[in-house]
Amino acid sequence: MLPNSGEVTVTWAQCESGSVSGFADDCFYDLQYTLGTGQESYFETRETNSFKMNIVQGINYCFRVRARNSCANGMWSHEECRSVCARPEAPQAPTLVRKSEQEITVEWDTCKTNGQECSDCSYELEITRENGTKRVETIYNRTQYTIQYPRSSTPYSFRVRCNSATCREGEWSPVLTE
Repeated sequence: MLPNSGEVTVTWAQCESGSVSGFADDCFYDLQYTLGTGQESYFETRETNSFKMNIVQGINYCFRVRARNSCANGMWSHEECRSVCARPEAPQAPTLVRKSEQEITVEWDTCKTNGQECSDCSYELEITRENGTKRVETIYNRTQYTIQYPRSSTPYSFRVRCNSATCREGEWSPVLTE
């Protein structure tokens, strides 16, 4: 029902001609949706059996629908609740902490989602050699990485991105070339 971005479409079964009044075209639909903030809204329609609205990432949405006609209101459907993932923000470019013949150490910012520290994020660090050789390291619970005994004749480039365990990966940071 909910995608990972800014729009949702809720659909339901249409009234059948066996409605209380005997005519499907005497049927209306009430859609109730509640935001995680507790705000309730109603939408009434006769023309369609779907509803489309813009949504905000990180907010929980609950929907339910009922049919009604000139004789009576139907029962509310089961309430469906979902939230939309907020994509982690791209960190700043990694910074060079230490460079020697024995090691190169880089560090980067903590992941953020909607300006808040991401509690379920890991990191992907892309390491590229000047000759184009790339590798990606997945890193948990730390914001620093060390390459032991680097080949000092070939420069390295680094970039990092955050991955949310419950959502998806963020954008890559700008590149640091040492």
